[in-house]
Amino acid sequence: MKIKKITWIRNQCLLMKMPPTLETAHFATKFIRDREVGLRPRAGSTNQFMRGLYNAFAPCTSWDHNESLQNAAPGGIFNLEFSPDGSLLVAACEKRSILMFDPLSRQLLNTVNNAHLDCVNCVRFLDSRVFATCSDDSTVALWDARNLKNRIRTLNGHSNWVKNIEFSQSDGLLVTSGFDGAIYTWDINSYTESGFLYNRVFHTNGLMRTRLNPDASKMIICTTGGYLILIHNLDLRTLAKDLDGFKPNMYRLMQLSQTTIPVAANFTHLFSKKRKKNRIEFLTDFPEGDDAEVVSSLQVHPQGWCALSRNISNDETSEWTCVHDIQDTEARSIDSNDQSPELSPAEDSETEVEQPDTIYEDNPRRGNELVPYREIDEVASSSLGRNYVVLNRPVIRGGFKMKVPKNHTIHQNVPRLTHYIEETNVGKGFIKELCFSADGRLICSPYGYGVRLLAFSPECSELSSCVPKNGPVKLFELGTNVCHTDIVVSTKFSPRHCLLVSGCLTGRIVWHQPVL
Repeated sequence: MKIKKITWIRNQCLLMKMPPTLETAHFATKFIRDREVGLRPRAGSTNQFMRGLYNAFAPCTSWDHNESLQNAAPGGIFNLEFSPDGSLLVAACEKRSILMFDPLSRQLLNTVNNAHLDCVNCVRFLDSRVFATCSDDSTVALWDARNLKNRIRTLNGHSNWVKNIEFSQSDGLLVTSGFDGAIYTWDINSYTESGFLYNRVFHTNGLMRTRLNPDASKMIICTTGGYLILIHNLDLRTLAKDLDGFKPNMYRLMQLSQTTIPVAANFTHLFSKKRKKNRIEFLTDFPEGDDAEVVSSLQVHPQGWCALSRNISNDETSEWTCVHDIQDTEARSIDSNDQSPELSPAEDSETEVEQPDTIYEDNPRRGNELVPYREIDEVASSSLGRNYVVLNRPVIRGGFKMKVPKNHTIHQNVPRLTHYIEETNVGKGFIKELCFSADGRLICSPYGYGVRLLAFSPECSELSSCVPKNGPVKLFELGTNVCHTDIVVSTKFSPRHCLLVSGCLTGRIVWHQPVL
C-alpha cells in the first residue's frame, strides 16, 4: 500500500510539471491525507492541482472515417455534445449524418446517415437518452439514443437554417434559433395531431446564436451587428408579449447616432432595472483593436457567471475571443428623469416626431454610398454585413406621426468585458465552437489545425477569484495542441470526466486528456 502511495505521489509531481522534490512530495502527501480525513483543501492547493492537471492535457486518441463505413463520410464535424452523465458523445456532421460514440472506449456505437436533408448544425441532449438535432434544412428532429432507426418527431417552423438548440428544464420548453432571425419555443410535452405547440417569442435580423444560462434565468443572443443581447429575469411564457415590436438593431442605431428614432425610443423602458422580468441589456464593449462585427460563437459559463464569444472584426482580418460578465449588477432606481451614466438625453426633446419613410446610412462595406435602412433591414440574416451603422445625418421626411415619451432618454450600455485574446484568422466562413471545462476554470478554443487551452489566470483560478479590477485583461494561454489535418471547428469538454474532444473539417475527432 505504501509503495502504491509513493508511486501516486511521484505521478502527481510529474502531472504538476514539478520535480519530485521534498516540497512537492509533501504537498502531494498532504493533499491525499486531507482528502482521506475529509478536510477542506488548503488555500491555493486546488488551483495548484488543477493547473498541473490541465497543463498535462494532450491528444491521446483519434477517430477517422474509413471505407468500411459506406455512405457515411461525415464531412466537417460542426458540433460535439456529451450526454449529461458523460456516457455518450454525439457529433453533428456536415454531410447530413450524426455519429454516436462511447467517449471512454472511443468506439463508434451508431451512425445515422441522412439524419437531415442538409448539414446538421447542432446537437442538444434533453436528458440522458433523448436528444435534438437541427439542420440547414430548417427542421429540428428529436431522437432516442436507444433506437436511432427512426426519429421521434420532426419540428417544422423555421424558414431558414436552424443553428442552435437550448432546453429550459424549468419550463419544459425547447428553444431554437436560426438564420431566419426567429427564436421559437416548443412545448415537447404537449403533442397534438397537428404537431407540437410552439411559439415565436422573438425576432431580430442578424441573429447568430442563442444561449440560456444553467438555470434558464437569462438568455444571451449574439448577432452580426457586433453586439450581444442579454435578457435578464427571463420568462419564456411572456417574452413574445413583453418584447413585441422591439427592434434591437434600430435601438442600437439610435444609441450610436444619439438621435431620437421614434420606432426605437418607445422601448427604452425595456432596459430599466425596475423591470421584474425580461429586462434587456446590450453588451457592446470589445478590446482595443477589435472592431467586432459578426459574433458567431457563444457559450455560457457552467455557473452562469459570464458569456464566452468569438467574433470577426469589421475588416475580416482578425478574430477574437471575449468574455463578458453577465451577472446582475446592483439594482438601483432609475426613473424617466434620472441622469445617471446609464442614460443620456436624446438630441430631440419634442414629444411628437414624424416617422421617417427612409433613414439613410453610411455603410462601411459600400464606401460612401447612401443606402436606405429599410433595404438593409431586409437583407438575409446569414449575410455578413452589419445590420446597423452610424447615421450620416438625421433625415426626417414626411410620414405618419409617432409619439415619443416626454423627457426621453437613450439608454447607455455598461462595460461588461473582463477577458479577451486574439485568435488565428483562418477558415473564413466557418463557425468555430468554443467551450468551457465542467468546472469553468478552462476555455478551449479552436486554433488553426489544433486547439488552444486558455485560463483566467496563470494559476487556473476560478473566475470568481480573479475578476480584473482595472478593466479587461488578456486570457492566459496554457498551451496549444496541433493534432488535426484540417481546421478545427468544434470542441467540447465532458461534463463528468477530465476529457476534451475536438472535430475538424475533414471529419476527424480527437480525444484529449491528461497524460502522465
